[in-house]
Amino acid sequence: QTDVANKTVLVRVDFNVPLGDDGMLDSKETFRIDASLGTIRHLAGAGAKTIIISHIGRDKNESLLPIAEYLKTIIPIRFIATWDMEIIKSAIESMTSGEVLLLENLRQNKGEEENDQKFASRLSTFADMYVNDAFAVSHRPHASVVGVTEFLTSYAGLLMQREIANLSKVMSAPEHPFLFILGGAKFDTKITLIRKFEKIADEIFI
Repeated sequence: QTDVANKTVLVRVDFNVPLGDDGMLDSKETFRIDASLGTIRHLAGAGAKTIIISHIGRDKNESLLPIAEYLKTIIPIRFIATWDMEIIKSAIESMTSGEVLLLENLRQNKGEEENDQKFASRLSTFADMYVNDAFAVSHRPHASVVGVTEFLTSYAGLLMQREIANLSKVMSAPEHPFLFILGGAKFDTKITLIRKFEKIADEIFI
């Protein structure tokens, strides 16, 4: 808990959801977006100026515009479809208490995945504090996840706290029988996870 009234808060979320062949957001693929709404609504309701950042897809030209269009049906939000720093800073300077801003796909910046200190420092100039609510990407050494924390006071979002609490419960005192189900395409990154859970779970389904 901290006072965020009239403070500008940079919030890293995970809006990396699959888009259809038409480039539109499928109504069945909104779970990740909806999961972070609690943190966004909390900040806006407390009077913060909230700046949301995320990546989407592997194609660095992919846009968060479909996500912005979906969010606009739920909460008042402004989308900045560029990484022109002057335009972004102008938009931030004009923000009022409780307003929410969504920036374009982080990975359109080379410095994001390289955890470039200059890019992380530039991100940090947008806000007074940082909130990580992107549990699914928190293992990645990227500028918006790791680098920015060296410049801003940092907090865990509501979703992040919930994910950690649930995972801690499973790891420390799981109920049995315990079935562990693992999915995902990047199998080589999951070997360590499988080895860990084979000592805890009764069955593992892959």
